[in-house]
Amino acid sequence: ASVTPTAGLSATTTGADATGTGLRLVSTTPAADVTEARSALADGPGKDTTARISLDGLGWATVVYAETHTAATGAVDATAGAGSLRVDLGAVTLSGGAVDARCVARADGSTEGDASLVDARLHPGLLPAIPLDRTPEPNTVVELPEELGTMVLNEQLQEDDGALTVNALRLELTGPDNPAELVVGSVRCLPGGHAGTGDDGAGAGDGDAGAHRQEGTGSEARDTADAAAAEAAADAQAAAERDANAGTTAGVHAVATDARTGHGVPGVVLELTDARGEVTGLCVTRADGCLIEDVAAGPATLCAVDAPAGHRLPAAGRDRCLGPLDLPAGDVLRLDETVPLEQV
Repeated sequence: ASVTPTAGLSATTTGADATGTGLRLVSTTPAADVTEARSALADGPGKDTTARISLDGLGWATVVYAETHTAATGAVDATAGAGSLRVDLGAVTLSGGAVDARCVARADGSTEGDASLVDARLHPGLLPAIPLDRTPEPNTVVELPEELGTMVLNEQLQEDDGALTVNALRLELTGPDNPAELVVGSVRCLPGGHAGTGDDGAGAGDGDAGAHRQEGTGSEARDTADAAAAEAAADAQAAAERDANAGTTAGVHAVATDARTGHGVPGVVLELTDARGEVTGLCVTRADGCLIEDVAAGPATLCAVDAPAGHRLPAAGRDRCLGPLDLPAGDVLRLDETVPLEQV
């Protein structure tokens, strides 16, 4: 099994390239081939998010996302990952909170990247859980027990053309019973001048080729100006829509805490439902909680639906929820009451 990076999905007119994939899973036994949340410049969305996915009996992941951006300086960047996840591949189970990868490529040709993992743990069968570093050093290799395979954290791959690929977490199982590969948070950034222009390798004195390149430069400049104008118009429209909705939508901020210490617990999935019981929003907590925005004002209930490794939800369902709430139009309701979690 292998993971195909998203390189080559697109290239901007400057030759810079940024792509991201939130989650990629290829498994033979049990069978699975899943790719969630892709973003690319310029042939894909600037942002793609999946609130929650089910992996057909293998587990789930929440807030799987990928984002790509470009700057006036010519720099591009990408971020991708998941808010929380639990994936059971038989021989091992991976669980944890936010897993994120980031890369940036600048106009001067430099690149950099990093990765972070919140409360991530690997459970190799019946053996003790292996806690994973929150900010692992680049290319940290973890050998799995009983020759199950390997895991690489903050994997950074520098390519000959200057592109940098960062995989926050790549788990590869090599056993004959269930070969599989799981990548969470994969991004690739390529500096400008390497792809997409069609001019690489051409000399300055190439006659017609040089003239064609000069003509193309003016066309590209117009294209860039047109794209900038379109982007500005889209931003203005989005701002107008936000202003129009500001008086009718609402938000809610909540914190999940450790019942014993009272400290905030990161990696808790909070789900907001309306009066009809339909899910209207979801967020994954950090230590200071999390915010759900742009939901309908009025009656709602907020419940904790998943806890990170090391904690568990209250046994009684009513103790997992806060509400009924009355979300105020045009404002954020900040809850003083918290969802208490027990330590495991």
